[in-house]
Amino acid sequence: MGSNPTPLTVEEIAKNMHTLLEDAGMTAPYVLVGFSVGGYIARLFTDLYPDEVVGITLLDSSHEDQNARFLAALPPETSDECQELKDYRAELQGPHVIPIGSEISLDFGASAAEVHSIGQHLSNLPLVVLTAGRSEWPDCFPPEVRQQLDQAWLEMQNDLASLSTNSAHVVAEESGHNFTEQPEMVIDAIQRVVRAVQTDGGVISQ
Repeated sequence: MGSNPTPLTVEEIAKNMHTLLEDAGMTAPYVLVGFSVGGYIARLFTDLYPDEVVGITLLDSSHEDQNARFLAALPPETSDECQELKDYRAELQGPHVIPIGSEISLDFGASAAEVHSIGQHLSNLPLVVLTAGRSEWPDCFPPEVRQQLDQAWLEMQNDLASLSTNSAHVVAEESGHNFTEQPEMVIDAIQRVVRAVQTDGGVISQ
């Protein structure tokens, strides 16, 4: 068996995506949709190719400060806390590599640093942020810890919506991270951006 390839970063993926679009004959302008860590990719792509992006939809998107903010939301370690909580605290503090394919992985920490470094503001670019309203923390996490983590996530999603002066932030109250409970809200979020670009003078309807 060969060794695992070096994990990619979102900047590398964004550049690869641009090459693939060109090779496929797809031409700008683009409306980008970024789900989870794909939100990083959408933001890096927009920073690299600002003239080619006319709108973005972020679906429960990762935030560049999420590990630090989640860690700050956790209580000090105690001897009686569950193993899942111990493991999660360790994950937030250590290197974080995410498998995204059979032979491809993502360096989450390096990718977060790349997004942080661009100091992005999207001006009035049409932007819709859709946030999952039902958290999926392990049952052994104390209720107050889950509440703190949920609040931290909501604040980070609000941060993402504030990247543009022309944005809407919607919470899918019944959905977990994958939006399987309310897929129609994903469709609506994307269509709002497309509609703004095509028919509403670029203004996101509220």
